[in-house]
Amino acid sequence: MLEHNQKQYARVSDILSLLKNFDHINPVVLKNKQEIGTMVHKAIADDVADDFPILSPSTYGYYKSYLAWKEIAKPTFLLSEQRFFNDSLRLTGCIDALVQLPHSTLPVLVDFKTSSVEDGDIWPLQGHLYAHLVESVGTKIAPHFLFVKLDKNGKSPHVFCYPHDFDTMDYCTNLVKKFWESKFSPLNLS
Repeated sequence: MLEHNQKQYARVSDILSLLKNFDHINPVVLKNKQEIGTMVHKAIADDVADDFPILSPSTYGYYKSYLAWKEIAKPTFLLSEQRFFNDSLRLTGCIDALVQLPHSTLPVLVDFKTSSVEDGDIWPLQGHLYAHLVESVGTKIAPHFLFVKLDKNGKSPHVFCYPHDFDTMDYCTNLVKKFWESKFSPLNLS
């Protein structure tokens, strides 16, 4: 959870942790993987800001994969590493990027992943929650989200496109409500 303006907000990752358990993964391996992900995201944000990215041997391949995606997709970055807050759900999340693509009339939500495999159960939910946050401040975005699974060896990434749908968004809203009910039952979020 995160405090902002003297209110508690659930992070998107808090909500999704209700569905995904990482207890089976060695804590050292998990911490290392999280650190790599953080460093890769920082390097991408530095590139977007025209700063010099700092890379390590463990992040270089992922960054090279990002550059391959950037060369192919030709995005114009509108936002990078931007945190949003939604008061009605008391939800917060930091999006990786909002980009304008040459073939799209609306900005597209993009998330960069350093995972070894797609998580087709969690990633679409994450996309819906982030989209809700972005749209709750009045920004209209494309009705789909791109998850760019970067390759650790620097090869072209695998891009997953998930469509927005109202049933999934309802499911996500209910997850947020269940999260708050479990923390501060009963809580009126309306």
